[in-house]
Amino acid sequence: MRLAEAADIRAVLVITFILAILCGTYLVYMPGQSGPLILDDFAHLVPIVDESGEDPAYLWHKYGSSSSGRLGRPVAMASFIVDAVAHGPDISAWKRTNILLHLVSGLLVAWFSCLILTASGQRDRRSAWAISAVLAGIWLLHPLQVSTVLYLVQRMTELSTLMVLIALICYTHGRLQQVQHGSGGWLSIAAAFFLFFPLAVSSKESALLFPIYCAIAEFVFFRLHGSDHARKIIYTLFGGILLAHVAIGIYLLINFSDFVLEPYGIREFTFAERVLTQPRVIVLYLSQLLFPSQRKMGFFHDDFPVSHGPADPLSTIPSILLVIALIGSAARMRERVPLYAFGVLFFFANHLLESTVFALEMVFEHRNYLASLGIFIAGFGLLQHFTQSRKWMVSVSIVCLLGLSFLTSQRIETWTSSAGMFQYMYFVHPDSPRLNEIAANMNSSAGNYDAARENLEKLNNSLARGLQNLLIDCEEFGRITPHAITRVTGDESARISGHVVSALDLLVYEVSQSGCEAPVMQLVDLIDHVLALPARTVVDSQTLLVGKARLMESTGQADAAVAVLETAHKLRPDDALPLYIAARVLIGAGRLDEAVEPLLAAAEIESRRISLYRPISTDIYKAAGNAYLAMKDHARALEVFEAALSVESDDLDFRLGKIEALIGLGRRDEAHDEIARVKTTGGPSVVEHRRALGRLEELLQPRPSASVGVDSPAPAE
Repeated sequence: MRLAEAADIRAVLVITFILAILCGTYLVYMPGQSGPLILDDFAHLVPIVDESGEDPAYLWHKYGSSSSGRLGRPVAMASFIVDAVAHGPDISAWKRTNILLHLVSGLLVAWFSCLILTASGQRDRRSAWAISAVLAGIWLLHPLQVSTVLYLVQRMTELSTLMVLIALICYTHGRLQQVQHGSGGWLSIAAAFFLFFPLAVSSKESALLFPIYCAIAEFVFFRLHGSDHARKIIYTLFGGILLAHVAIGIYLLINFSDFVLEPYGIREFTFAERVLTQPRVIVLYLSQLLFPSQRKMGFFHDDFPVSHGPADPLSTIPSILLVIALIGSAARMRERVPLYAFGVLFFFANHLLESTVFALEMVFEHRNYLASLGIFIAGFGLLQHFTQSRKWMVSVSIVCLLGLSFLTSQRIETWTSSAGMFQYMYFVHPDSPRLNEIAANMNSSAGNYDAARENLEKLNNSLARGLQNLLIDCEEFGRITPHAITRVTGDESARISGHVVSALDLLVYEVSQSGCEAPVMQLVDLIDHVLALPARTVVDSQTLLVGKARLMESTGQADAAVAVLETAHKLRPDDALPLYIAARVLIGAGRLDEAVEPLLAAAEIESRRISLYRPISTDIYKAAGNAYLAMKDHARALEVFEAALSVESDDLDFRLGKIEALIGLGRRDEAHDEIARVKTTGGPSVVEHRRALGRLEELLQPRPSASVGVDSPAPAE
């Protein structure tokens, strides 16, 4: 009885400890809810935030797929749309969702760790849960996780991790049942591979590594054991996984140039340099995890020195040897210290996609969000192997949790405001090109133009530096000189980046809309110069072509602008934006009939989905339709307004324009039906719309007879 009571007390203590860890983590992260949006947040989330008041179906059609990955990441995008509907533009609520997802993943880390401890031979279930709670606490409170949890767009990583953890729990639970009891577990394993694995991949493609994590668990713990029937199925499963990976490998080798080498054309490093640098990056990650310090973090690491050869810098070869030694030690120690072996192999498996041959950014902290768990498990395995003192292990755990809580709270403090965040990051990474780009923008906005130009000198992309200087010229002097543009165009080492595309887009706006004086045709030549460089995506190329067309439009070259827009449309035939702009150019040139063709083509594209280009399209449809009404060409006006309604059926201006066109064509019954439809759907609420509807109803009233009847009043003398 006493043993049972003691066991119950231990269970209560473990549950209390887990709850305390979760509450403590939430309290530590709470100040970070006020933090800023950064980097990819603007491209991927600001449009959703701006349109958060729209209908959920509209948001899903427009933003349900992300351009970040080949699979669109619909699960992650759905979560952002839910936040948009539930919280609108309240970014702190969006960040709170990230924090809550982090806490849920922490619970899953505890559960998975407990299963792993059981698989490694830990028989005391409550002790396993206590140890797992500590591991979950270390994972939750480690300061390196801050740049994933509070970087809003990295919810993609969070959701992918959450789904992978559930899948690992299902797989490990199923295999434990089979190894310990000889049967069962198949439903759990099936859920892992056919439900949670697809959900994880639909959050972020890094989850494609899940089968490899399962293979590591088999290699270290399960060894393909179980009943003959279970072993046969497991052999078949992993045989299929192996064949799939071999097929993918062969496909990548055959298309190595297209998939691996070609993307390096937009990077400042080569394939060989990235491969040589990544072992040093892995060592950086390990030092951040084992010896956390804000000075090693800072989020931006684009100033990390690239390895140009095996001895340049000297740390390259030692880093390669350390990586090989760690993987080798894990393979050798799987019998004696299985937790260490699993943890190390799990860590390196997590980096197979993002830290190997593909032309991604050299360093990003969020790549360790799930991978870090491997290092914590490995560290505990070594600690358990070299000491059996429970008191010593408890003391180490408490010190770790308290120390990590303090470090994380300090790091979160720097994430509570834009000024504090970038000030500290700039202090830690003064040579970071991205941070200097941000500092240049801030200095330029404050009128500190000389300081802004000093910041730009640290940009490693000379084309981006030159374009940003042109923008500063616009702000400081209100004009751009031909000589300044010539310097940028003559840059033979230029390459396209996101900064280049956004800077050119801003430059086009400043010159065509905000009155910055510039030799426009020279800017057109500059865009042609950039278009001749290897493009990152067709979206970049289309953006540049649209910018070029806008410049031509500003100088009255309607035909040339339309020709460029036709080229832009061919790059992405399902995108209606170039067609809309072409229609606007032609309307502005007084060529209304010619404008109808691209306008109707755009309507055809967007009638198959919710419109992606409000209010641009709305203004253009109204301009064309109202112009035809003014010309009394009611047939063409009706054609335009019906096309507009096929795209935006709820727009009352289009409906009223259609009614007026029907009246002009003498189709009075149809006009009556349209008015009735307007009234039954709630009627116009805006004064101007009510007046317009009243005027149209008056036009439909029967006209008085020309003859004077018996009861008619006599005409006035």
